[in-house]
Amino acid sequence: MLCLMQHVSLSPSDAALPGSAGLVLAREVAFVDPEAGIFEAMIEGWRRQQRVRFLKSDTIKHRVRVVRRMAESSNQYPWQWTAAEVEAFIDYCIRANSIQSS
Repeated sequence: MLCLMQHVSLSPSDAALPGSAGLVLAREVAFVDPEAGIFEAMIEGWRRQQRVRFLKSDTIKHRVRVVRRMAESSNQYPWQWTAAEVEAFIDYCIRANSIQSS
């Protein structure tokens, strides 16, 4: 099995932006799947942002779970989503939840 690795590099200005994946990604690491690595770094950075805003742990977990479910169901990463896809997913989740509650 051939495994291609790709180096992810961010410019110093991009890596220093608040919430940037560059603040979480390990330096000089080659990823087998760079998009998956960036997604995980994005999730971790977002967790940190929410924690320092004193959000409850359960709130953060729920939000991360929603983003992961959307990524899994769409088979896309957040930066590939359109507003219409997100709205449709949220609408589906609300309807599915209200059906389960009845």
